[in-house]
Amino acid sequence: YDRARNKGDQPFMLTVSFTSPHDPYVARPEYWDLYSHDEIDLPNVPSIPVEEMDPHSARIHSHYSIGKAEVTDDIIRRTRHGYYASIEYIDAKVSALMKVLEETGLDKDTLVVFASDHGDMMGERGLYYKKTFFEWSCRVPMIFWASDRIAPGRCRETVSLLDLLPTFSDLAGTLNDVIETEGTSLIPCLQGGTLGPRI
Repeated sequence: YDRARNKGDQPFMLTVSFTSPHDPYVARPEYWDLYSHDEIDLPNVPSIPVEEMDPHSARIHSHYSIGKAEVTDDIIRRTRHGYYASIEYIDAKVSALMKVLEETGLDKDTLVVFASDHGDMMGERGLYYKKTFFEWSCRVPMIFWASDRIAPGRCRETVSLLDLLPTFSDLAGTLNDVIETEGTSLIPCLQGGTLGPRI
């Protein structure tokens, strides 16, 4: 609101950081109650015996002391229930932020990027938390929104959080000034094109 009252030529950047969804997997009742406990899905890939795990998964299993307690289907459902409810909480917070942008007219010239630093195994393969290279842990959302300036679409190419700095720098017209990075600007993809070969 302060920004809308005191508009100037200087662009602004607002970083909004949330802890949720994150362990412990608890949520406020208004978000928890959006889901029926009995309808919460169980892992697609069930628990794998430690002796059959790849070495990294076995290390993570030990690191998090996963085998120290019995994990029943009900516990997995409760864990996922809290995780999904926490995602609903974040959706509500992002919605509130977007509403303020619209109310103040700042949505017309603001780029919104939604991303996450990691996922969570949520019981897949008998693993929890992060630190693996399986989809549940490392595949995260990366959504760009800019009112009428970015057409709805989906980039089918593999992108990375390393691409955010070059993308922001490209938008600011300072891409050539960026220190060397392994990321690449996503602008071509956001404009409906392709990124081309990646090193």
